[in-house]
Amino acid sequence: MKKVLVFLFISAFVLRCSNTNGPTNKKDCNYSDTISSPFPTKIFENQRISPDGEKIAYNVSKRYIEILHLKTGKISQYNIISRLPSNVRFLGVGYNEWCPYNPNRLLVHCATSTDLVGDGKKYSYGQNLYLLSIIDSELKCITPIKYGKAGADGLPFPIWLSGSNENYDSLHFIAHYVGKDLGIFIPQTQEWIKSSYNDFYLQSKKSKHILGFKPSQIIDSGSYYIDNKKIITTENISILNCASFSPNEKYLALSLQADSATRAKPNRKFTEIWIIDVEKYLANYPKPAEVKVINILYEFCMITIAGSVEFITDNTLAVSMRHIGELTENIWEISVDGQLIRNLTNE
Repeated sequence: MKKVLVFLFISAFVLRCSNTNGPTNKKDCNYSDTISSPFPTKIFENQRISPDGEKIAYNVSKRYIEILHLKTGKISQYNIISRLPSNVRFLGVGYNEWCPYNPNRLLVHCATSTDLVGDGKKYSYGQNLYLLSIIDSELKCITPIKYGKAGADGLPFPIWLSGSNENYDSLHFIAHYVGKDLGIFIPQTQEWIKSSYNDFYLQSKKSKHILGFKPSQIIDSGSYYIDNKKIITTENISILNCASFSPNEKYLALSLQADSATRAKPNRKFTEIWIIDVEKYLANYPKPAEVKVINILYEFCMITIAGSVEFITDNTLAVSMRHIGELTENIWEISVDGQLIRNLTNE
C-alpha cells in the first residue's frame, strides 16, 4: 500500500509539472491570434533560483511571493500585507533576490504608502527594500534612511553581491537606473560606497563574470558588456527584459526584443531568449557572438508579458510565458536547446 501511495504522489507531481495546456506543435499554432490575445489576469514572474539550487522564488501578479521547492513540488506563499506595520499600506511587490550566504532569506522590493502623521488620512508613497525570512516569515525594512520614513520616490532594485555576510551586506544598485545614488549600499552601517564598475547590471554566481550596460541617449537603446567587452551580435538588442548566468557561469541567457529590422521578420516580433556561450565568446572576441535564439512564439506557440528568465540548472531555464489566448502566464522550464520540459506553476 505504501508503494502505491508513493507512486500516486510522484505521478501527481509529474502530471502537475508536465501539463502543456495548449498547442506546442508549430503546425497547430495560429500566429495571427497574437494580435487579439487578451492581457493575462495572473502573471508568475521575476523568478530567482536559490543559492543551493533547490527553490525558486517569484511573485504572483505583484500581489504576493511564492517559493517553489523543486524536489517536492511544494509551494509556500508569503503575503507581505500581513507583515507590514499598521500605518503602512501595501501597493505591490516588485523584484526579489536571494541572500548569497543564507538560502532562507530574500531581499524584496515593494511599493507602499505610509501614514506619517498617524491620523489615517494622508498617506505618502514610497518604494522600500525588505528582508524576508522564509523560516519564520519575519519582515525587516532595510531601505536607506536618507529616503525618509515613507521610502524613496523611485528605488532601483539592487544586486546582492557575493562576499556579503551576516555583518556586512553589499547591495549594488543597477547603474543606469540609480542616478546620483550610483554605488553599493551597506544596510548594517548605512554606508554608500562608490562602485569601481559604473556600468554594473548583473554578476554570475561566483562573481566570475559581470554583465554591464551603458545607456544611450536613444530610448530603449544602449550597449551591453561581458567583463568590459562589448557584446557584439549580428542582430542587435533593442529592449532587454532581464538576464541570467548559468550556475556554472558558462552561459548567459538574455530575455529581449531584438532591433526593429529583426522584428520586421516573420515570427520575430515578440520576446525571445538568446543564449550566449560566455567562455567561447570571450576567447574569440571581438568576433560576433554565436547566439542560440529561442523564439518562444515560433517554438512553443507562446508569448510573454513579463519576459522573466532564470537559469535553474546549467542546461535549463525557467521562463514566464503563456499560450496564445490564455489568461495565466505561468513559469515553464525549457532546455537551452529550446525543448519544452514542464509547467512549473501550472495554473
